[in-house]
Amino acid sequence: MPQTIDLGAFAFGAVLLLLALTAGEFSIFGAQIGRTVGGWPRALAGISGVVFLGFAVWHALQSGPVAPSATERLPPATAGPATVQPAAPTLVAPHAPEIQVGSSTKTWGEETKLVSLKPGDRYELDGLKLYSNATTYPQSSCAGPGYILYTWQVREPYPEGGDLEIRSVIPMAGGPTEQKALGAMGRAQLGPCGIDYLINRGLQSMKVELRYATAVDDNTG
Repeated sequence: MPQTIDLGAFAFGAVLLLLALTAGEFSIFGAQIGRTVGGWPRALAGISGVVFLGFAVWHALQSGPVAPSATERLPPATAGPATVQPAAPTLVAPHAPEIQVGSSTKTWGEETKLVSLKPGDRYELDGLKLYSNATTYPQSSCAGPGYILYTWQVREPYPEGGDLEIRSVIPMAGGPTEQKALGAMGRAQLGPCGIDYLINRGLQSMKVELRYATAVDDNTG
């Protein structure tokens, strides 16, 4: 319907404008238009033609399809269910390994301690200080037969482990040491008068858990 009004107004305005310009005597759509008389009718026809043409153009523009706005073209985003990322598992360092002995070995006085070592620090393990005297087993003596069993585990940093070295004082050599073990976890044995050193060879501080006990080989059974 709006297009019909636009076309009708446009056609009527064109006829009036043509009538004003040609003074009549023309045919259009099979109709014969006679010659106009006087200048005022022609002027009135010209003004009316311009008005109708302008109305047709204006009405066509107003009744045309309206482009949707940006908000109408783009539907609002629908937020989906939030994806929950699982938390990274917290790694917990194991404790120093249990002291393991054979059926003929007796142990007592087992203890644990946590040693902190800065880069370059060393911690002394003195057999005499670690040896636990018991009334039913040999008293502390460099000749034995008792000795110290110990295990260790670097708990910080973990799982990197740092750079832990264990060195032992060479008996009867007056102080030189030799490497006994290297690594974040292990087991070792220390004589009742022996001395071992835990040494942090890395660039970061570490915490080492020690587990130790006094032991003797009982072959009487």
